[in-house]
Amino acid sequence: SYNSGTVHGVALARDAVDRASAELSLRLATVTMCTITAPFAGRVVERHARAHPSVTVGQPILEIQNDTRMEAHLIVPSHWLRWLKVGTSFAMRLDETGRGYQAVVTAIGARIDVSSQSVNLVAAIKGDHRALITGMSGAAIFSPDGSTTSP
Repeated sequence: SYNSGTVHGVALARDAVDRASAELSLRLATVTMCTITAPFAGRVVERHARAHPSVTVGQPILEIQNDTRMEAHLIVPSHWLRWLKVGTSFAMRLDETGRGYQAVVTAIGARIDVSSQSVNLVAAIKGDHRALITGMSGAAIFSPDGSTTSP
């Protein structure tokens, strides 16, 4: 008949519901920890972890490239330091795109390579160029008199 059951049976059923509810809460909490939020909009360069396995703390999961501010890394003759400064503008042409871009020196290396008499530079590429990909190569065109050169 309906509405029949022992007090003990009802308690066991209620206990099973509570356990299932706790298990669901635990699983939902675990799933929320699986969300990865990057501090910037970028491109995934490499995926180190695959779907479903657990990863340990500190283990890389993804390598994401921040493409909101593209940089160029250059090696130039060290004697250019006579006129080259942070803020110096220059033009560059990339082999992969065949196009020219304007850039500005943002950092000059702290050490001159003795054997090659060269120094490293970092430059910011002006503008928004989503077509650029890390690893592209090309030529930089500097003008020691400070005039802007077009690529």
